[in-house]
Amino acid sequence: MRFQFHVTLVDLPVERKERFLELCQIEGVKPVLIELEKGEHIRQPMFTRNLDAERLDAALAEVQKTSDKFVAAGFEISRVKAEIDPRQNADYLSDERYYEWHCLVRYQDEEELKALCREREAHLSRNALNPGEKFVSIRFYDKDAFYQAVEKTEDALKLGRFEIVKEKFEYSVYDSRLELDKGWA
Repeated sequence: MRFQFHVTLVDLPVERKERFLELCQIEGVKPVLIELEKGEHIRQPMFTRNLDAERLDAALAEVQKTSDKFVAAGFEISRVKAEIDPRQNADYLSDERYYEWHCLVRYQDEEELKALCREREAHLSRNALNPGEKFVSIRFYDKDAFYQAVEKTEDALKLGRFEIVKEKFEYSVYDSRLELDKGWA
């Protein structure tokens, strides 16, 4: 099974950014500097890693090895999150965890994009490494409500002046610190 991990660090001071990016390259993980539109924890520097494993615990053990290298380099880990594609791994799904959809968009009018998100219970964020693009995200615990919200939001984006770059469906199978999203989702 394919798991995607998001390992979030405790804030990243500017003077540590280059070391973080260098370590991501060495470890073969993708750096992401998330900045939420709102919430209690606006900046969430993280790295992502995809792992194929039979079970979640085996994948967690493997990502822990990578996390330990970041800790040894002086970074502090604040969250580990594991996700799967909900359309391909139905055995893992339950009402206890949440579904997420992330849609990377390019836009002309940021206020128009913000208004669209407010109308549809969607959330905005951006990767500070990629200016000019934003993520429109939807999170629901209920599967049917989730897919309905995604469809309506996707339709509105297509009708608006937004370029959909890519989209991703996720289902959280592990989240060590959900409260990092307080005020955002």
